[in-house]
Amino acid sequence: MIRWRPITSLPSMRTAIRCCTDMKYLEKLHSTDIELTALTVWIARKTFALNRVEFYEALGGMIRDGTPSLRALEFLCEIETDFGEKKGTSGMYFLAKECIASIKASGMLSGALFTWVPPEEATLIRNGEERGNIADALFQVARTVKARREMTSSLIAVCLYPLLLLSLCVVNMYNAHTRIIPIVSAFATEDKWSFQMKVLAGMSEFIIGYGLWLCGAIIALTVLIRFSFSRYTGPGRRMLDRVPPWSLYQTLHGVNYLFSISSMLQINIPLSQALLRMEKGAEKNKWLKERIQAIRKHVLSGQNLATAMRNSGYDFPSRVCINKLLLNSEREDNVAAMAVYADQWLEEAKKRVKRSGLIITGISGGFVFFFILNMISAIYSISDMLKQ
Repeated sequence: MIRWRPITSLPSMRTAIRCCTDMKYLEKLHSTDIELTALTVWIARKTFALNRVEFYEALGGMIRDGTPSLRALEFLCEIETDFGEKKGTSGMYFLAKECIASIKASGMLSGALFTWVPPEEATLIRNGEERGNIADALFQVARTVKARREMTSSLIAVCLYPLLLLSLCVVNMYNAHTRIIPIVSAFATEDKWSFQMKVLAGMSEFIIGYGLWLCGAIIALTVLIRFSFSRYTGPGRRMLDRVPPWSLYQTLHGVNYLFSISSMLQINIPLSQALLRMEKGAEKNKWLKERIQAIRKHVLSGQNLATAMRNSGYDFPSRVCINKLLLNSEREDNVAAMAVYADQWLEEAKKRVKRSGLIITGISGGFVFFFILNMISAIYSISDMLKQ
């Protein structure tokens, strides 16, 4: 006869199962936490561009006041976490943490910048760090970024006002095309219309009939221009670099080029090696790489920097800049003068953008004035036709 023994280990089995379940839940919770942290870092990295000037100025200010780089970065982390009261989620916090790790690993914070900021800014800061004057490099980069933002905002403001005026013209053209012209056509043949009425009818018919195609062409042209900035090279690009917006793009990169080359020469890096370093940093910019390669080729043949820039055939950074550097090429302080000229050139570029904005506003304002004047004349001509 078989006797069944009571299962005394059942509670322990339940405990083991519960422990396994808890472990799986904790692992899942931990992996979810890691995923959320990775997402937070990704968002912070993508939005850091809006706050990088504040990072440069805050870090540069503390270093200039005598605070060691490591302590300055730790202080930035403390500020971002409210001294431990909250969790750091900003780009400034994560970048400061990576810079701290970079300093502890290599003694330099600039190694962590290349995945957070544009390569030309990271290169300029690295050059300043190697020169032992990182604070000035940080403030210089901050000035360049603010100038670029100022020029961009000026261009946007300049374009928005004419677009507003033109949109009002389009609305009036639509009203003329759908209301005024059908009424006029009902009591007068087209050969009896005044010149102003014919112009109004032709303009409104063209804009309403081909408006969507025009909008599509403008959007496609804008995308094509943006795509061509860093990718389009060759003889055709040399001609485009003389006119906006390509000339503005050349100015911005020319300023960064002068700052970078000046900072590297001041720490006694050979000219050919400095150009090679800049060429490697321009791997994703075919336009910039093409120009630096041409300059470096002439430098390797024994020419000085100004002569190499002139003989490269690209007028980069600009013909005026090259001529000024040629005049100063015999001076001992030529390298320092390069950075001073870059500052002056940046201010001139800002003024040039504002002048271009005034020209665009004037042209668009003239078109709107012509349209309004023509519309008023057309209305008076309609009144005369009604009297007849």
